Amino acid sequence: MCQNTYLCEQLAVERHRELEREIAQRHLLAGLPRQHRNVGWHLVGRLGAMLVALGTRLEQVEQRRGKQAIHPINIRVYCQLLSV
Repeated sequence: MCQNTYLCEQLAVERHRELEREIAQRHLLAGLPRQHRNVGWHLVGRLGAMLVALGTRLEQVEQRRGKQAIHPINIRVYCQLLSV
């Protein structure tokens, strides 16, 4: 504990000011738009959606031609048969 009451009070006041500054900084950061942080994930999500749409479209084209689309599991079985 502190021996000098004045120094203890000043230490407590300074610690209180430091905490207030940290809280104010957090409030400022919380108000910032987070778009710059999420741009990469946004692009990955859009790319994934486009690939799913492309796959769906390719399946529709295959069905129109009368051919059955190859399922990913069938591809694995086919590759296993080739390796035997």
